[in-house]
Amino acid sequence: FYFASDMQELSDNILQIFSENFEEEARRIKIDTPEFFEKILKYMKENLTDPLSPQSISHVFGISQTYLSRLFRKYCEQSFNRVLNSFRIEKAKEIMSGNPELFIKDAAAMVGFSDQFYFSRIFRTVTGISPSEYIEKAVRDKNSLNKGENDAIS
Repeated sequence: FYFASDMQELSDNILQIFSENFEEEARRIKIDTPEFFEKILKYMKENLTDPLSPQSISHVFGISQTYLSRLFRKYCEQSFNRVLNSFRIEKAKEIMSGNPELFIKDAAAMVGFSDQFYFSRIFRTVTGISPSEYIEKAVRDKNSLNKGENDAIS
């Protein structure tokens, strides 16, 4: 206020202060929306290789861990870890289907698991089969698809 050279500049400065406070309040109000929660899920999917935790996500989005847990219960009725593991396993399935010659430990590392055995246990829990069984099935499916295409061409 002191540095305003005229009334117009003073008025602009006051409006800027109100505008900043209004935008900050609007951001706080909008954190309990499906759109905000979708941003969290998108961030998780895009950063699967990072060591994601409720603490790190809370820090990135400026909310408490308790509030983050509430959002997960409200919008997907699952815990943070269950959703994260599900995202990681789905990505691992994509990777292993596209690269069946890839070692399981490498696929695990590519989706944020540092321990191959923990990855295998989570993979079996989510899918009902082991990663090696999944790869074998993907190879069989790919071979039968290729065989069908070759038969159709002949």
